[in-house]
Amino acid sequence: MPTATSSFNGSNSAAAAASSGQPHIRATKKTKRSHPASSSSAFASTSSLSLSHPHPLNIKPAGNALLASGPPSRYLTLGSLAILSDDLITHVITAYSNILTPSDLCALSAVSSAWRAFANQEGVWRNTFIERHGGIMKPEIGWRGSWKMTCLAHLAEQQGKAFPPSSRLASIRPSNPFYSDSLYLPHRLSLLPLSKYLPTGSAGSNPSTAIPRIPASSSLADFHARYPALNKPVIIEAPEESSIAGLGTSTEGLKDKYSSRWVRAEAIRTTVSVYAQYSHCCEKQQSAIARADGDEDVARVAEVRYDPMTVPDESPFYLFDSEIPSQMAADGLWTVPQQILQCPSSPYQIQRSSPESAQRQQVEADLFSLLSSSRPDYRWLIAGPTRSGSGWHKDPNYTSAWNTPLSGRKLWLMLPPHVAPPGVYVSEDGAEVTAPVSLIEWLDDFYVETKRLHGPPSSSSSARGGIGGGGDGQLLEGICGPGETVYVPSGWWHLVVNLEESVALTQNFVSLAELPEVLFFMKHKPEQVSGFKFSKTSSEGREEGSQQQQVGQEEEDQEEDEDEVEGDADPRRGLYDVFLGKLKVYDEELATWALQKLAVIEEREKATLEAARREREAGAADGSIKRKRKTDEEEGGLTWWDKLKAGEGNAGAEAGEQDKTAGGATFAMGLAEDELEDVPW
Repeated sequence: MPTATSSFNGSNSAAAAASSGQPHIRATKKTKRSHPASSSSAFASTSSLSLSHPHPLNIKPAGNALLASGPPSRYLTLGSLAILSDDLITHVITAYSNILTPSDLCALSAVSSAWRAFANQEGVWRNTFIERHGGIMKPEIGWRGSWKMTCLAHLAEQQGKAFPPSSRLASIRPSNPFYSDSLYLPHRLSLLPLSKYLPTGSAGSNPSTAIPRIPASSSLADFHARYPALNKPVIIEAPEESSIAGLGTSTEGLKDKYSSRWVRAEAIRTTVSVYAQYSHCCEKQQSAIARADGDEDVARVAEVRYDPMTVPDESPFYLFDSEIPSQMAADGLWTVPQQILQCPSSPYQIQRSSPESAQRQQVEADLFSLLSSSRPDYRWLIAGPTRSGSGWHKDPNYTSAWNTPLSGRKLWLMLPPHVAPPGVYVSEDGAEVTAPVSLIEWLDDFYVETKRLHGPPSSSSSARGGIGGGGDGQLLEGICGPGETVYVPSGWWHLVVNLEESVALTQNFVSLAELPEVLFFMKHKPEQVSGFKFSKTSSEGREEGSQQQQVGQEEEDQEEDEDEVEGDADPRRGLYDVFLGKLKVYDEELATWALQKLAVIEEREKATLEAARREREAGAADGSIKRKRKTDEEEGGLTWWDKLKAGEGNAGAEAGEQDKTAGGATFAMGLAEDELEDVPW
């Protein structure tokens, strides 16, 4: 279930976000970061944390400048560029990371305290590292405590120069503060405690909006009848005597077993050993913050290198690997949960002329197995530090998924397929999703709104602290611990955050429960189908050392093939016929049942589209009024800017109110978009 840049998820590059799905599909858009003053979250205030943990570069919220003595530092330290917004300056620096060299950034940081703040943002150096070094973190260099130091260490290695040891990292805060909401935001988000977002009650409680939990002893038939057949999620509790031999496997344990194996961590490619350094560094920084706040219960993290002049990653990179699970299975370190390993046909009312065998039930628990080697990668090892995880997304190709942590706890938020999460905007065809940049930013900006809209009803005891109450009860929340398994039905939105450093196993599958929907998806949305292998490239016989260049290359080639081929030549358009053909060869009765269910779905979708068409036609009159106003201005009336220059500001304001009342989403002041070109900003 790891999705990364899938059509249903917002994340970084080739393998982002994840607790479910596969990490190589298609990039998505993200919304502009919000600043503290505009946050809608009830937890936006972190004044107590901010006082005890000042920004390492002495950056402060912009409002603090009102109380500062002396002239504004912005104009003294940025010069004529002070008129530009901080977001724009950061965007320019980041966008030209292929032109601005690391030496340029270091020189820029020496100009003034303001430019030091801009040039030392971790996000800027992270992008520079990805741009300059292809995201490849060499094991002989490793993680150096921050993105800046890691980037410079790789640059020094390229130039054959020695890099100073971590003991010489700067530790003196600049004396002059710089006031910026934009630059302060990552620091503020890195301090937000995750405890504020945990569901109430103990892990075994079952309030109205908790993800249901069932014991590990639940029968196969009962599980399928109550959950997959009804398209409802559930957490299967860990057995008293766990049969998962790999339970307790940590990031350190992965390093011991697979130290030199190359893996992908979203935009980064490196070895398991180096990723463990990065993960431990994130844990070290967060545990240091927690202990400084007086939380003595936080486990101490072994000494690792980290740069004291940097802000911790608010959403750390997440490791995905589709090969390690096969090795772990061969070593007997994990098995598919028993309730999901088989799929009986009785809950789905399939008429069979022959008796059902255990082998048939196992095949029908994962029907994509009929596609053999052409199916997408579907088993994943996922690992990451606290605060890493997956933003809101749906699993690819309309598959379902299961997710079992081997170590660490995960916070899950889930919404039904028809309920888009607040702050997440889906294109009309569902192919693109626009969402906040990071998990923590979404929690800060939209968690309270989500609880208000979709949390427990007012009468529910699970509404707490003024959060929630009066919602429609659609939001499900839960914490999944080691040995427990979350079942994620196809089409469900879900967000997952690691509450601790975590290692987990996950798998996407197509059982009888989602088979008709998968057929509909393949038939009517082939352009959104992802991950299938149309030309097999064997990975056997590779030397371990060559994986540095090879890891992830096949996924990237597959993405390019899918993006470049269009129309009838796109091989994805034939997948429906191929899969249906495999089904008919396997079981003609099953294929007939699936096609009958598919016809019902097609009729339902046809009715939905017809209703949407009528709604658009009903709103056409509203649109014609707006178009008439614009035409009147073009054909003889003065533009808004002309009226304002002529002293007719009130007319413009009135026009703005009219536009606002007429159903416009924003206060437009009655001006056409092209008129903005005349305004002397």
